[in-house]
Amino acid sequence: RSHHCRIARNNLVRGATTHNGYGGYVSLGGSSDNLVTGNWIEGTFGIQVSVGADHNVIEDNLISDSGLGLILFGASDNRIIENRIERTEFGLGIFGLIDPASSFNLPADRNIIEANTIRGGLYGIGTWRTSGNRFLDNEILDHWIGLYEGPVGPFDTQPNSYSENSIAGNRLFGLLVIGGSPLL
Repeated sequence: RSHHCRIARNNLVRGATTHNGYGGYVSLGGSSDNLVTGNWIEGTFGIQVSVGADHNVIEDNLISDSGLGLILFGASDNRIIENRIERTEFGLGIFGLIDPASSFNLPADRNIIEANTIRGGLYGIGTWRTSGNRFLDNEILDHWIGLYEGPVGPFDTQPNSYSENSIAGNRLFGLLVIGGSPLL
């Protein structure tokens, strides 16, 4: 795990591969207090913030032509600001990790997602088992499903909140809520 790192101004061009064969890929697994800024990422995966990677700032990155754009798995108190995510199957996802068969449960709560542009693909933004995240002034454009809100909790029951977001040009649903109670 690394802490207090800065990953900045890298160009990961189309077709570039890393040792894992996934193309451009930044993973903050269990790392905290890092800054990821000014990167261009193309490939199977974009940026993954996971398993207790809390208090990170992800800002001003371009993620394009990826299966997964920017995904938070069991990561809380992060700031996702002014990123462009284009032509991805899943643009931006926030998921709590819950395993009913064990005690391995990590929330994905209290993240701030602000002023991002997420354009083109299957899903724009999706949440599942999260609480207290704030989505402010984002553009979610040209997906099959623009914004998907799943159930909240179980760690905290504070709903996710959405304000001043633009959701437009989506083919099937602009907003799909299943089991959640977002503040709109």
